[in-house]
Amino acid sequence: WSRSALDWCEPNQEAGVLEPHNTWTNFAYLVSACALQAFASERGKSFVCPKSGPAKNISNEEDALGLGASSRLVWCMFVFSVALTGVASAWFHATLYYVAQKCDEFFESAAVICLLHMHTQLSPASQAKCAVLHSLVLGVSILAVPSVFCEVHLGFACLLAAALARQRLNRLRSRVGLAEEHLEQLEALQARAVLAVVLALVGFAAWLLDHCACSLTGWLHLHAYAWHPLTAWAMFVAGKSSMALDTTHKSVIQSSLTEHSKST
Repeated sequence: WSRSALDWCEPNQEAGVLEPHNTWTNFAYLVSACALQAFASERGKSFVCPKSGPAKNISNEEDALGLGASSRLVWCMFVFSVALTGVASAWFHATLYYVAQKCDEFFESAAVICLLHMHTQLSPASQAKCAVLHSLVLGVSILAVPSVFCEVHLGFACLLAAALARQRLNRLRSRVGLAEEHLEQLEALQARAVLAVVLALVGFAAWLLDHCACSLTGWLHLHAYAWHPLTAWAMFVAGKSSMALDTTHKSVIQSSLTEHSKST
């Protein structure tokens, strides 16, 4: 419960909430999490729904190859991590406690971990196991290597998540006889993925400016009014795109199996 060595450009208040701007803007993550859950509920993948089996007409073998839906547990972990990023970050900026800083670092990285494992070519059960194990290793490592591990890991995890999503899109796009409707859906999903990456990069640029050029940009409160809302928006776009990609992926396989049954 000691004071964190990490401080931001916003001047600290003497009492109460130490960094008001950096605190209240974390509400953006809670809005993002609620919007993600609302979108999931519309598609029947809410927290209260029972775990579903493979999609209709999709064999267990195909589902095991990652051709079915992403793990429901990983999705739930993702939404909770986005929400708890907002809670932990608000706690950190309000108090500047070291323990709050570590919680903030853990949950923002855990959200990206979940996005990463949603796009692996594993069964939903294996995705969940890998995401949980990865998160546990993350928590231990953040405490064991407190200075740079979070930033380095977060950067690599973001790059890998983007690469896996692009690989999955390209793998679907390369299927023979893909319907025009599916091609259009994949193009739209790629545009959303690019938007998520751009939002994250612009947010990170604001984070760097606030951290490294405080004397020039401090009055803009970039950490509060750029980093927080832009990364919350990026998480929403990335999460929504991942679920939409699941739907398109299953639709492509359904169409492929239907054409195959007709031909035989």
